[in-house]
Amino acid sequence: MFGARAFTLSEVLVSVAVSGLILVSLIGLFLVNGVTGVFGLNRARATQLAELELTRRKLSGYTAVEGLIGAPPAPWQLTEGALLFTHAVHAERLSTVPGTPEYSLLRVSVTVDWKERRNQEIHGSKVGAAEANGQLKLDSVVAPESLY
Repeated sequence: MFGARAFTLSEVLVSVAVSGLILVSLIGLFLVNGVTGVFGLNRARATQLAELELTRRKLSGYTAVEGLIGAPPAPWQLTEGALLFTHAVHAERLSTVPGTPEYSLLRVSVTVDWKERRNQEIHGSKVGAAEANGQLKLDSVVAPESLY
């Protein structure tokens, strides 16, 4: 029992400080991953909604998509969870010159916008949360049934 050696106060303080730094770093890593994960989920939701609308428009047929060129529908909103997604559909011809092969091809675009809260950082220091805009745009080409 007399030969046992104890830790000095400085050794204990250094080990506690190193453990604290490691713990703070790990907590920061988990928080950043959580925020990134939420942003990824919001983008995935927007992608699913845009793909659904794009598929719906393509299945409606060439004539229905062609009708969108002069009169696009008004943007509409959908609440998914705590987020509000705004959809807009736009159609245009690939070529504006009649008689060319591209004139009969139509580009359909679906744009989804949303606002989300993101943490703001300045030089690595968190300064609070702010609203950020997210946007996703998907395009597809629609051809008349006679071409396929």
